Amino acid sequence: MTGSILVGLFSCSPEYLPNMASTPVFEDKGEIQANIGAGISGIDAQMAYAVTDHIGVMANTSFRSQTSDTTDDFHKHNFAEFGTGYYTNITKKATISIYGGYGFGNVKSLDEDNLIDNDVTDADFNRIFLQPAFGVTTKHFDASFTPRLVFVDVKYNEEVLNEAKGFHPIIEPVLTTRFGFENVKFITQAGLSLPFNTEKLDFDIQPFIISVGVHLNLDLIGNGSSKSDKSSYDY
Repeated sequence: MTGSILVGLFSCSPEYLPNMASTPVFEDKGEIQANIGAGISGIDAQMAYAVTDHIGVMANTSFRSQTSDTTDDFHKHNFAEFGTGYYTNITKKATISIYGGYGFGNVKSLDEDNLIDNDVTDADFNRIFLQPAFGVTTKHFDASFTPRLVFVDVKYNEEVLNEAKGFHPIIEPVLTTRFGFENVKFITQAGLSLPFNTEKLDFDIQPFIISVGVHLNLDLIGNGSSKSDKSSYDY
């Protein structure tokens, strides 16, 4: 229901909707962190795994299917991405990381009230991302700041005038908070999607990143020593 409200607040049909940023804050090897969220981008499902004490991998997907009760307007998109990166603990509570990866998707929409662009959109898009992050974690609260840098290339499946081909840089700073229990937390994320040069863009961007959902944290391989060691200062 919350996702439907958020989508309703931003009912236009941009070609690029930034997905919820995956911001794992790993402590040690063997952890799996998963998110399921809803927001402006639709539904986001994410999973990240700590392969070693310093290497992590992630897989994310986002999709949305929105129709109108009063017009033929609709917006549908699907997106998937994969990434890998490095993380390290700089203190007992703080972690820095950097991830990079590649994603791809498709968007189809009809906007009868759009007087500027084509009212019908059918496009494929590719995205490269580079994502540094700083995070803190405790037993009941996590937070991270992520200035994600993405490069987006939109390829229209119909003829478009003045199509600017190639990857366009966009900066997407997001703040993520998680609170609850040690292994299950409520997650919120808010941020912006800001292109470097709007004059060269031939596609519309959803400028806001807002999502809420549930975060799961599992330790499959680790012996739990790092978490037990932290019990004296977690709160």
